[in-house]
Amino acid sequence: MEVFFYRSALNVRVTFEDDYDIGKGDADSDAIWLNPIWYQVEASVRSVLDSLGFVLAASLEVEMTTGRADEIAVVGSHTSLPAFARVKGERVEGELLGKYLAAVGQNANVRDALADMRMALRLSIDTAFYCYRGIECLRHEFLQPEDGDKTGPSWSRMHAALGTSKAGMDPLTKLATARRHGESLVLSHDDRIMWLRWTRDVIAKYIEDYLPNLRAVEAGQS
Repeated sequence: MEVFFYRSALNVRVTFEDDYDIGKGDADSDAIWLNPIWYQVEASVRSVLDSLGFVLAASLEVEMTTGRADEIAVVGSHTSLPAFARVKGERVEGELLGKYLAAVGQNANVRDALADMRMALRLSIDTAFYCYRGIECLRHEFLQPEDGDKTGPSWSRMHAALGTSKAGMDPLTKLATARRHGESLVLSHDDRIMWLRWTRDVIAKYIEDYLPNLRAVEAGQS
């Protein structure tokens, strides 16, 4: 992979050794082959910008606009990832969006969880870290004053409420803990997709189901 940078424009050239013939098969096969490459390229470009940004003390972002594979297939930028979306198509009903707006308007933990999911959607090497942190944001919603410094009780309450489990989260916890302590464990593209989908489902369940039910119970008790 070669990265060229000139006057705020980046060009990346990637040379492959496999024999996949993009543009000659179906769109799904092309996507399966291309997506891991796309995210690897984006991560490499971001590392260049992070280096430049650190020197300049500037927060720089990259926009992947277009590309060409084998001089045949034009690759557009990712604006959304429909495979992970909570809706089909681009229309979001007010009732569904309202649940999210109500959640973020009332507590910072949900806002932080959604921000972490925005970062996780990049499917970079840090995907597991952001997924875990998004779940940990929710865990704070289950804290009770009597817990003190103990985290176990709030994790147990969250697992019981959202149908998750410590055993199920252990691989994600291991990946995130390593990253938090400066180590970077290998995470395949398929595993990044798996953890991203799992985490988004958990957060969606909290916002779309758990919170409305909790408010209904509280309203009935008042």
